Amino acid sequence: MIRADSSSYPWPRGALLAAAALALLSGCTVGPDFRRPAAPPENSIATGKPPPGIQVGGHIADDWYRLFGSEAVDALVRRALRQNPDLQAARAAIGVARYQLAATHGQALPQLDGELLANRQRANIGALTHIPRVGVNISNQFRSTVTLSYDLDPFGKLKRGVEADQAAVDYARAQALDTYITLADQVVRTAFQLAAAEARIEATDKLIAAERRGLDLTRMQERVGTVPRAATLTAQAQLEGTEATLPALEQQRDAAAAALAALVGETPAGFSVPPVRLADFTLPEKVPLSLPAQLVRQRPDLLAAEAELHQASARIGIRAAQRWPDISLTAAYGTLTSDSGTVFDAANALWTLTGQITAPLFHGGALKAQENQAKTEYLAAAARYRGTMLNAFADVATALRAVEHDAATLAARRRALITARQALALSRDQFSAGAVDELQVLTAQREYRTELLAVIDARARRFDDVAALFHALGGGWWNADGDPVPALTAADYRDPAPTAAATDKPDEH
Repeated sequence: MIRADSSSYPWPRGALLAAAALALLSGCTVGPDFRRPAAPPENSIATGKPPPGIQVGGHIADDWYRLFGSEAVDALVRRALRQNPDLQAARAAIGVARYQLAATHGQALPQLDGELLANRQRANIGALTHIPRVGVNISNQFRSTVTLSYDLDPFGKLKRGVEADQAAVDYARAQALDTYITLADQVVRTAFQLAAAEARIEATDKLIAAERRGLDLTRMQERVGTVPRAATLTAQAQLEGTEATLPALEQQRDAAAAALAALVGETPAGFSVPPVRLADFTLPEKVPLSLPAQLVRQRPDLLAAEAELHQASARIGIRAAQRWPDISLTAAYGTLTSDSGTVFDAANALWTLTGQITAPLFHGGALKAQENQAKTEYLAAAARYRGTMLNAFADVATALRAVEHDAATLAARRRALITARQALALSRDQFSAGAVDELQVLTAQREYRTELLAVIDARARRFDDVAALFHALGGGWWNADGDPVPALTAADYRDPAPTAAATDKPDEH
């Protein structure tokens, strides 16, 4: 039957049956067929010659963090990938999306249902018929039914629903991959922060020891009258100022350790801080650089944006199909009897066969508005994809140039440190010979401390920017042995432990 539940037709009314028949024969699916966005040109990231140590088009290993040569960092990353709750949740989201896809796909297939009913009924016939002396009637009814129903989906609404849910699976996996590569990046870079903080503390401890020795020498010279009291107070003030920097450095170390604990899925109290030293890290000899066409197929955030675009495209088809007729077939076979012993006898059989066409006739323009809404949502998804792509290229370009500039910065800082060390040694010799006063020595010590910490920061920043480049290039997940983010499924489910309230004994009083 045709349900007179009306909306504006996108087709002449007299063509209803012809359109339905044509759809059945041709398997029409309305809405656009999704096409992946075109790859950008090769010079979209950076122009000119790549910096030294950059290998264009090189292989990015999934375990790129091993290139820094630290077993402690390697162990931390493996623990995080195994225990981090955010990654576990992202893997579970893949499983949720896959189950939703399976459910939607199942709805597009023929549906078979069975029913077995037993009913015993008592009726007071006299009260119902108002005939005197008519007694009570007790009857039994037994019914068995098997029903087969199938939505022919002539215009592809269900097919587009499956397509949209498949895109949702792709989106969930891309999000999990993004969590995966971001987690490895965060662990490595936080370990660098921890190592840098330890190096700053170690350097500051040595400086404090040197300044304390200088203060002792100044006090001795004050006692013999070779330097004034002001020189001793100046030396003491510089020592106390250097000591005052230690708590902030220790706070940086403790914050990095707590962040590492959270990343590996442990509490700060139960986390064993690994022995990471800045001096133990090595820089990779070659850092690979992906081409733009590869980057858009590798970065998980771009893959997620593409999946979102695909889902928006499929929703246009879903909305468009709602404006066309829906055709379904239903067949039912069963038995009806008052005797339980003959419930499956063929003599008591009954069956029905139903074909139904449901077409929108008038919905006040709502269906067309929903289709236009889906098209506009596609435009928004396309804009987000382009924005994500531009940000990805900017990330790579920024990290690439940072790696280049870091080398020059570190070289300059090392030269400055050598000069500051020589100046400090010379000023100390001259002070011992009485050629200069204490103030010049203290100034040289201050300059040396500044340059020493600057070298530590420059080394840490160089490691950090190389790690950032690996992350910006997609983290190499596609070169992993097997799926790096296998979905969590119902097979991984374990009954949660009973709560305290459930295990408490009832109050006997």
